[in-house]
Amino acid sequence: LLARGEAAEYQGHTLGIYDHVVTSDGSTIYQQRGGPHKLYQVPWTGLDDWYCSGTVGLVSKLRTPSLDSRGQEWKYYNGEQVVSNDNTVRFTSLSSSASSCLLCTTIRLFSTGITQTSYPEYLGLYNTSKSGMFFAGRPIFYKNNLQLKITDGAFAVYDETDNAVIRSASGPTCPTQGKAAHSDRYGADAWEVKVRTEWKQDTTLVVDCED
Repeated sequence: LLARGEAAEYQGHTLGIYDHVVTSDGSTIYQQRGGPHKLYQVPWTGLDDWYCSGTVGLVSKLRTPSLDSRGQEWKYYNGEQVVSNDNTVRFTSLSSSASSCLLCTTIRLFSTGITQTSYPEYLGLYNTSKSGMFFAGRPIFYKNNLQLKITDGAFAVYDETDNAVIRSASGPTCPTQGKAAHSDRYGADAWEVKVRTEWKQDTTLVVDCED
């Protein structure tokens, strides 16, 4: 499930890889890999619509008339109302070129700014684990005792105490996408770094795929 527009600012935690599952009653759902969300239909409505939520029901975070739908045919909840204004939302095969960033196994964090000054040990190469750990549909990237993963709708780098000092502006499909450094919702145009108790933007911080 992909998005790199406004939906990624509100529903970033619902994106990523989903696996096909046949339930005990023979129905088909898609389960977010390493996450709680499901893509499912609600037969008793008489509609063919697909819903995305952590619990099967009519209250959902995203909704579409077909999994082949693209863009504004997908509706999502923006914290206040249901809207359909993101042309980038789509559900596609993991083998498609649009999903290729989800297959990245090594990423590099690079900065010549405040991150380099305050947390140089957080920069460099991060790799996926051999066991293939996922969280909220995305692979977790590791560097020593650090983890880069998505939580609460944004990517962040966590230490062994689960404390984060680097975070993205929004939560698109992958941390390597440009959208990760931009959010109209929060008025941000860069990844942020926590200096003491204040979050500051680092416009030089770049996250790239290295493989």
